[in-house]
This record gives sequence, C-alpha cells and structure tokens, in this order.
Amino acid sequence: MNKHIEAYPAYVGWDVFSRCNHNCFYCYNYWRNKSELAPAETTDRLSSIADFIISKKPAIVLISGGEPLLIFDEIKHHIIRFYNHNIFVRIQTNGSLITDDVAKFCAEYKVHLMVSFPCQKKEIFEKITNSCNTYEKVIQGMDYLKQHKVIFSPNIVVSKMNLYELQNTTDFLIDRYNCEKLFISRVTRPSN
Repeated sequence: MNKHIEAYPAYVGWDVFSRCNHNCFYCYNYWRNKSELAPAETTDRLSSIADFIISKKPAIVLISGGEPLLIFDEIKHHIIRFYNHNIFVRIQTNGSLITDDVAKFCAEYKVHLMVSFPCQKKEIFEKITNSCNTYEKVIQGMDYLKQHKVIFSPNIVVSKMNLYELQNTTDFLIDRYNCEKLFISRVTRPSN
C-alpha cells in the first residue's frame, strides 16, 4: 500500500441522543427506561463530535439514537455541514417526529432515512413500541417523505408479536410508498 494514501472511514455511526419517545422491547438501548434517561449532549459537545467526523472525511454518517429527531433543531446545522463536505447523511428514526418541515429539509440536503415500522396493525405496532397514538404520526411522517421525494427505507424487526403480519406489513409499505428497499431482521437479545 502506498504510504502517501490516507485511509478514511467509509462509514461512521453517530448516536446523537439516548432518549426516545418509543420504548421498543427489542431496542439495543435496553438500559433505558422512563425514569433514568441520560442527559442530552451539549451543543458544544455535538459540534466537537461533528468537527471530528468531518476531519475523518467519511463517505456516510448514520445518525441514530435513541430518537435523533427529538433534537432535530440541534443537529440540522451539522447535517448541513456534512452535506457541504460531501458527506452523505442517513438518519435512523422511529418516524413519529417527521413533519413536513423535516421532510423538506431532508429533500434539500439529500438525507435518506431508515424508518422503524414494526407492523401495519395499530394495536401490534403500539404494543411493540410501548407507545400510544404514534402509529398515525409515523404513517403521516412517511407520507411527508413520499410527498417530498425523500428516499427512505422502512425497517421491520420481526418477533412473535408481528411475525404473522409480516406479509401484510410489507404489502402495505410497498403499495403505499412504492419502497425500493425494506429492511427486515429478527429480534435479537441485547448483547449485555
């Protein structure tokens, strides 16, 4: 290998926030509960991390959490900075906080999203996510993404709760959103 060629990471994952408005039983943030939430990173700390990422010149940054859209106003600036440095951004989200403005922003800065969508049946969806009244918000969020032609991929984590609805869920997503990609994985126990 030529010693004058520097190696850059192709991909960087950045968990910007540990809090989430869902509490999915399979989440890798298994230590999180409603009474013990880690504080958000400070604005200075987020800027410092973004500076470090930019200095490493990755091709892609995957922003996740918790739920990164809970602090969307704080990370927008960094997404623009990544865009201006030709760093492609993906956001992993539960989708419940995607607004028309978020979708417009993602369209403008070519941000792709991975949206967690466990089931097309509301009662199963809300049982898996341990949330109330977010099913419609996730659907509305994906509708906004479609309207603004933002590329997004639904992600289905399969467990005993939604296994027998998998075909109906994938049919729903393909019919409604004409998805080019769907991610499906089985539930796994957190490593710790």
